[in-house]
Amino acid sequence: MLTMVDNGKGLELVASFTATLLDNPEPQDVGEALAHAVQVATDTYGAGVAVTDEDQRLQPLAVTGDDIRDVELSQLQPQDGPCVDAYRRSAPVTVDDLHRTARWSELSRAAAAHGVRAVAAVPLGNEQSEVGVVTVYARGPRRWRRTRIKRAQVLADTAALYLRGRRQLVDATTLAGQLQHALDARIVIEQAKGMLAERWRIGVDEAFELLRRRARSKQIKVRDVAADVVTRRIRS
Repeated sequence: MLTMVDNGKGLELVASFTATLLDNPEPQDVGEALAHAVQVATDTYGAGVAVTDEDQRLQPLAVTGDDIRDVELSQLQPQDGPCVDAYRRSAPVTVDDLHRTARWSELSRAAAAHGVRAVAAVPLGNEQSEVGVVTVYARGPRRWRRTRIKRAQVLADTAALYLRGRRQLVDATTLAGQLQHALDARIVIEQAKGMLAERWRIGVDEAFELLRRRARSKQIKVRDVAADVVTRRIRS
């Protein structure tokens, strides 16, 4: 659920980011636009966006710079850090000063190497439909203001709606393609069975067994043998 951004700057950022989604961009482009928008919305040094893979592990999608990439990877490679916690809790996680926490040693080392002191992460989506997390980084210690975290969350929720819809579309298209492929294969096999049955005056079950034996001997699929029969590459 999108929450109301508190002022004109926030509304303008959301409107501008939402406009970029109207052209049906690729996820990579959405991630880059989101990272930039959240960086501006929170007035921070940099930002990174990570999304989940099939194993529900966070993977990098976009960053605002190479130094931020290093800091992001210090969390994503071990799957440990504020961004991972924000994803798992389905709630924002903020760190005012990494120098004052004993947690996340890998993150602290990478952050120190690039002059990063404060981190805030917000999930992409809600508990039932998260697709990832967006993280912002500040150069010095920072007391994270609720208004800025709210801005980041609104932008993250907007991106999550788009990315989730995109995933569902891809899944539906993939499933439709798989079903069509299976249907096409069944049609070709039935045609080949009929041709073999007519040629050798045998039943369709025996014809299918001929196809299966040929497929096993050649270590190919029954559909491919059937296609060769239908196209006369194998004499029926």
